[in-house]
Amino acid sequence: MIGFTLFAIVASFTPGPTNILVMASSAQRGLGATMPLVMGAALGVAGMVWAAGLGLAAPLVAYPAIHHVLTAIGMGWLGWLAWQLFRSAGEPVAADSTPEVAPGLLTGAGLQLVNPKAWMMALAVVGVFAPGDTGAGGASLRALVFLIVAMAGLATWGVLGRYGIGSLGQARHRRLFNRAMALLLVVAAGLSILV
Repeated sequence: MIGFTLFAIVASFTPGPTNILVMASSAQRGLGATMPLVMGAALGVAGMVWAAGLGLAAPLVAYPAIHHVLTAIGMGWLGWLAWQLFRSAGEPVAADSTPEVAPGLLTGAGLQLVNPKAWMMALAVVGVFAPGDTGAGGASLRALVFLIVAMAGLATWGVLGRYGIGSLGQARHRRLFNRAMALLLVVAAGLSILV
């Protein structure tokens, strides 16, 4: 379980589309408002690890068309989120306002579920760290570990966004940050398809 936990740490703390979205959301809305996105993404990836552990994700390998459909949906969704982020004004969102982009629990989970790279990671994790173990107990334990580690990793990115970038004084600087994060989100999504 140590090797699996170390893998989960690396996978959760390294940059990727979800981490970038969490950081940008936290910079604009604050850490508290971003926690539903964090929870959704962590639950989504933990659910995928659990499903892969039970053998439920095997159709992704058996039917490449499913992979292509997930890729198209995921890229479309990430592109839309990046566009919303790119065109945001850079002003902190007031508690009583309706933000242009309000990624929450379902967005976080959905980002994972339509991310073919995340599914392949879940399948690889099970193949490498739990070969032959398709029991519910082992799958549940691995999912729980990934949930805890993913929450910590994503929350760390949220803290970086809130206290590192969110403290930028001028709206112009926040707007430049949002645009840079939007472009980075598109690049990260594109690289996740190529790698």
